[in-house]
Amino acid sequence: MMKIETLPIHIVDDDASVREALRFLLQSLGYDAHTWPDGRSFLDEADIGKGGVVILDIRMPHLSGQELYQHLIEAKSTLAVIILTGHADVPMAVEMLKKGVVDFLQKPVALAQMATALDNALAQAERNLLCCRLRGLYDSLSPREKQVAELVLQGKTNKMIADELYIAVRTVEVQRASAMQKMQVDNLPEFVRAVNQACMKPS
Repeated sequence: MMKIETLPIHIVDDDASVREALRFLLQSLGYDAHTWPDGRSFLDEADIGKGGVVILDIRMPHLSGQELYQHLIEAKSTLAVIILTGHADVPMAVEMLKKGVVDFLQKPVALAQMATALDNALAQAERNLLCCRLRGLYDSLSPREKQVAELVLQGKTNKMIADELYIAVRTVEVQRASAMQKMQVDNLPEFVRAVNQACMKPS
């Protein structure tokens, strides 16, 4: 069965034959695949805040894969990244995996290995988009609502929060209710999960 994914997959590689072979393969599997000859054109033209996956080579002219990935980190991009390279070593792989790449593959890559990496990357991209949306909602909270939310996250009751912030319990209830409304959740467990994800660092 053909696999249809809504998030785009970007292939950034200076080797035209690799780009086209991957694009053909991914499109034949139902993925929305796009190719880029270098990191600079990708950064200039792609929407790195839209979400999706980047399959990224390491050795490229003008901007290496490592430099491009650093740009994505600094831009707080929601894109999930897979490294696919013919030039790699263990220290490089460990460093980039620690920084958050989903997988580090070597050319030539087996279809099953690439499919597994894509599944994991698309799942990560979805989580990144969700966290980005929740961070936007969290940023709309007032300073006091954020204080209350963070104390709720620590498992503190309304009475404990009131005592810590030197405010009335009723004020805590009002602030918590307002924060929950802004975070678009209906109950306490959902609120805790949403605040926790909003405060997490991007992957």
